[in-house]
Amino acid sequence: MAQTRTQLVVVNTLSNYLRFAVLFITFFILTPVLVHGLGQEAYGLWSLLNAVLGLFGLLDLGFGTATTKYVAHSIGARNEEQLNRVVNTILVVYIGLALFATLALAILALFFNHMFHIHGHFASLSHPVLWILALRMVILAMPLGLFRNIMYGRQQISLINFAQIFSTIIYAIVTWYALRHGAGLLGVAWISFGSMLLEYGMYAGVVFAGRTISFAPRFFDRSFLREATSMSMYMFLANIAGLVLMRSDPIIIKMFLPLTAVTTYAVAQRIGENIFMLVKQFVNVLSPLVAQLHSAGNETNIRFILINASRFALTPATIMLVGILAYGNQAIVLWLGPSFRESGQILQILVLAMWLLTPQLTASMILTMTGEHRITGLASLASMIVNLVVSIILIPLVGLKGSALGTLTAIVVVDVCYLIPYACRRHNVTLSSYLARVVPAVLVPGILDLVISLAMLRIFPATSFARIGMDMLPGMLIYLAIYWYFFVEPSEKELFRHKLLRRKRAEQAVEG
Repeated sequence: MAQTRTQLVVVNTLSNYLRFAVLFITFFILTPVLVHGLGQEAYGLWSLLNAVLGLFGLLDLGFGTATTKYVAHSIGARNEEQLNRVVNTILVVYIGLALFATLALAILALFFNHMFHIHGHFASLSHPVLWILALRMVILAMPLGLFRNIMYGRQQISLINFAQIFSTIIYAIVTWYALRHGAGLLGVAWISFGSMLLEYGMYAGVVFAGRTISFAPRFFDRSFLREATSMSMYMFLANIAGLVLMRSDPIIIKMFLPLTAVTTYAVAQRIGENIFMLVKQFVNVLSPLVAQLHSAGNETNIRFILINASRFALTPATIMLVGILAYGNQAIVLWLGPSFRESGQILQILVLAMWLLTPQLTASMILTMTGEHRITGLASLASMIVNLVVSIILIPLVGLKGSALGTLTAIVVVDVCYLIPYACRRHNVTLSSYLARVVPAVLVPGILDLVISLAMLRIFPATSFARIGMDMLPGMLIYLAIYWYFFVEPSEKELFRHKLLRRKRAEQAVEG
């Protein structure tokens, strides 16, 4: 029996959280293994290379988001011809971009060591690792990533998640084994490359098994390319801001500080990225749905998503923020040792920034999927500029915290003060009603959670992760109870109960 729209969203969201849990556990276990197995300088080089190559993701030019939107729109319109034109046209674009990226990377490789003052053993190691990671993250990732984007537009998000879970577990096991047996940075790079081929191969298998998409030159459509490019250019600006937010900090830090400082910051940044991805799990599954609602002219449900998706996404974000504010420093020291104490302070700033960014994720997604990609693109460009300027000014003055403060400042100035109010105006939601529905629902239980957590920390010192988990539990349960009983409306409770149980009841009736 076909899933209802709500059931599909719930299944995709739960699989997103499962994937996140696996990724976070893997990161938690594997990071100390990598740091101590490779050494702080080698791990700093690994982080730097990932940051630099992450910026090459900009060469996607926003076509990934465009693919999701147009695939979803074609499926909603039941137009198989249009679907094939979308897929084949963007495939040609990705192949061209991959060839251009190869040329750009060849130029980068000539100057990489000089640009970042890499000397000695690491200078000879940087080039092969750079090219292996380039294949993994850029050259092959762009054309092969089309298969994932197709699945995303089809709302086959749970299958994407299971493929990522499987490849991540394989990567973690093989990496752990290799480091235990003396593998170095080059070996870890090859393992990472192999896990990418495994993951993207599964995407391709699912797409070809569907038998609804044909790959042939005759489907290339210049008129669609112009239409997709008009959207993708503004998504390109949004991608610039996203990569600057997540990837550029290690590069800027290395301009002022040594590789060991990059490692200190990278640890906090990776945790912040994981929390950011946790928050995005719920919002991500809604983008193809919003595109379909917009094509049907269903503005009422879009307004519902704008308010309620922001509220629901802030729930895990607030719980994580409270945990980091209360236990972040102690957890970092328990995890990696006293030399990483500064990472805990940086993490607190970054997680606060991610928390403030959460409602913007929903607002930006809705604007993008309803044709307002120009606004989100320009806002992202402004955010990037603010982040860079503030970071460059503050790092020489306050050290590593300056980079985190640059991220926080950009989010407050652009995302909180401009983009969210604009989304409300665009979809006929007053800012006062938006704030009244969203802010108390997270602040009231969040403040109580923080007070309880700090009290528990004072009574029971954080001597282990088990102790931290036990101390966090009372405040978390009180948060969820207050949120459910006081801030989830009766109509929303009934909606979830009705939609989620409908399929089960129908199946039972058929069996009966």
